[in-house]
Amino acid sequence: MFASLFANAKAPSQRNYSRLVIISDFHYPCKNLVTPKERLLRMAAKERVLQEMNNWRDLDLAVELSHQQLAWLGQTLAAHRQQPTIIFCHAPLEQTAVSSRPGISLPSPRNSVQPAGDIRTILARHHQARLWVSGHTHTMPSDATFMDDANYYEGRVLNVYNSDWDEDTIYTNSLYLYEDHILIRTYDHTRGEWLPAFDRTVTLPEWCCLTA
Repeated sequence: MFASLFANAKAPSQRNYSRLVIISDFHYPCKNLVTPKERLLRMAAKERVLQEMNNWRDLDLAVELSHQQLAWLGQTLAAHRQQPTIIFCHAPLEQTAVSSRPGISLPSPRNSVQPAGDIRTILARHHQARLWVSGHTHTMPSDATFMDDANYYEGRVLNVYNSDWDEDTIYTNSLYLYEDHILIRTYDHTRGEWLPAFDRTVTLPEWCCLTA
């Protein structure tokens, strides 16, 4: 299935890379395959299950890491300080989206990974973390947040936003991992072509380089 999605795609001219394709938030079949009524029924069914659970409560947070998960993340990064690291998480980092109004921090606490303070402390200690790849916000290439300087968390960790698969046009990001840099490319599956305007390169410092 996935091979056919890239039938007309050509790889970069450079060699010696590894490639990751990001498939983000495939909740339901594409809009043209599911009617609005069916989508609402599925959402209502999910809500009904939550209400039937004993002592259920809605924390209203997209992602909140537990103490155990935070400890694991910190320990894993500490054990691999010299290795460039890509972190995949459902929700994006705080303050990595383009704000529509001055003084408004986006994504909101509800839509960014929490607890923000603990995550900030962990990432500040481990500079080998270079990319944070997220879904949840369903950010399309037409959205200013999809590719902007604001995507850099603390000026160092690039938050790579991804669209979902519930739209009429499907996009995916591919990560090409080289020894000294990471290339991010966006593919339009409706038109069957890459979008060079969204190519991004993250250069790795000499002390933090990929090895075979």
